[in-house]
Amino acid sequence: PSMLEPRGPSGSSQTGFVYVFDQLGNPISGAAVTMIVHYPAGDQAFDLPPTGANGATWLSFNMGQTTPGTIVSVDFIVNYPGLKTIVTRTSYLVWHY
Repeated sequence: PSMLEPRGPSGSSQTGFVYVFDQLGNPISGAAVTMIVHYPAGDQAFDLPPTGANGATWLSFNMGQTTPGTIVSVDFIVNYPGLKTIVTRTSYLVWHY
């Protein structure tokens, strides 16, 4: 998983994305992905669209009014029938410009 921008100003838009592949490197279409943003004021969950033919999905969201200098962790939870649930994490830095 990753964030489109590694840092951004408070109140701006951020995009989280993930690519889902099987153990052979083939993209998995139709995987369900939940993104949990761990804001300092509390967690917020977002359901991303199902992964496409290339195994990718993404969602833009507002970074909220978070204090500059804060690192915000983001978990991605991937579910696909017949496979173990996968949880992975990334983060972004709230900065001032």
